[in-house]
Amino acid sequence: MKNIDNLFLNVKSHFKKFTGSGNTRSVFKNVGILASGSIISKVIGFGSYPIITRIYSPEDFGIFSVFTSAIFIILPFGTLTYSVAIPLPRNDELAINILTLGFIILTVVIGLLSVILMLGGNQLFSLLNATEISNYWWLLVLGILGASIFDLLVHWATRIKSFGIVAKSHIWQTVISVSTQIGLGLFGLKPFGLLLGEVTRKVAGVMALLREFQAEIQNKIAHVSVKRMVFIFKYYRNLPYFYLPSQLLSILTLKVPLLFFAFQYGTNTAGQLGLALMVVGIPMGLLSKTTANAYYAEISKIGIRQKEEILTLTLSLAKRIAAISLFPTLILLFFSPFLFQLIFGSEWIQAGQFTSILAFYLFFEFLTTPFMKIFNVFKAQRIYLEISAIRVTLIIIVFISVYVWDIGVYHALISYTIFMIVNYIYIIKRSYKIIK
Repeated sequence: MKNIDNLFLNVKSHFKKFTGSGNTRSVFKNVGILASGSIISKVIGFGSYPIITRIYSPEDFGIFSVFTSAIFIILPFGTLTYSVAIPLPRNDELAINILTLGFIILTVVIGLLSVILMLGGNQLFSLLNATEISNYWWLLVLGILGASIFDLLVHWATRIKSFGIVAKSHIWQTVISVSTQIGLGLFGLKPFGLLLGEVTRKVAGVMALLREFQAEIQNKIAHVSVKRMVFIFKYYRNLPYFYLPSQLLSILTLKVPLLFFAFQYGTNTAGQLGLALMVVGIPMGLLSKTTANAYYAEISKIGIRQKEEILTLTLSLAKRIAAISLFPTLILLFFSPFLFQLIFGSEWIQAGQFTSILAFYLFFEFLTTPFMKIFNVFKAQRIYLEISAIRVTLIIIVFISVYVWDIGVYHALISYTIFMIVNYIYIIKRSYKIIK
């Protein structure tokens, strides 16, 4: 019994050394809470993949990949990115006005989007060889609505550091989404089951967070006024001017390969790449995004006047993220083709080969994602916009070259990966200079 007690004391001691002290430990504590929900949801999601990939074809996944890419590309327009300002004000009176402003903007955007997709959706999706999606334009609207509301509520949770409910919502999202995709797939509703499963994921998350925050939001709604919302709209105008385009360009950086592969190589190959990106996204979603939310909450609390404190926290966190991300990167690099064939079936071996290539830049994306929040806290959205614009321009040039010279699929993906590594190294360098 004494030996067991000593073992736990040693483990606790090593964990404290690894996580550091002060703000660094606070970030890792919040990361632990968020990651607990992410771990369970990712295990459930990954456990469902061998079933889902045997129900749906790579072509179904190609349509699904274009559908989800469309959601992510349109998502920043949902609230004009005012949601990211929710954690920043010192008092809740201003924060509740930002939340309300976000809902008002979202209502207008959803109305306009519905009209556009109803009238011209078929023409838009025919450009990507995915005309099937035009039949589900209403699902796309629901997905964007759900994702936007979820984004608003997650930033409210980030403000009050209520990470436990966010972790629980991730679990419910995955359970409902996976159940929908498997159930409808078994009934032969393809690819509708995949698409509806993604939409129910967003809606389930919204319902979980609304139950938690409804009373608190209602108590503060009395502080909402047109005058305050106008002030907020002007005070954070850098968000729609600079951060929104930056976010859009960042999303395009990640989603352009899927859209280009659907256009250039067909939905089957796009489906292979889609599964590869889903698997690569497991470690990304598990730690990188949760770390980013916890880090954002911490540096927002510290404030930009305490630059040295933020710099110390950032460097300490960077070392630990690098150590954590190395193992999954090596696993994906060396074993992906074998693991994909074993787990998902023989028809998905190309997805495993894609994953081995993508693993090269996974490490740098893993390391960089949390520190992109620095641009928001230090109001350096203009710099991030410039970086994003250059990045997307060069990526488009890369894929235009692939199209003109009719380069093979593997060389196209290698070219994209090399460019992304260089890009992330540059972002790390600029983030460090901003703090200094």
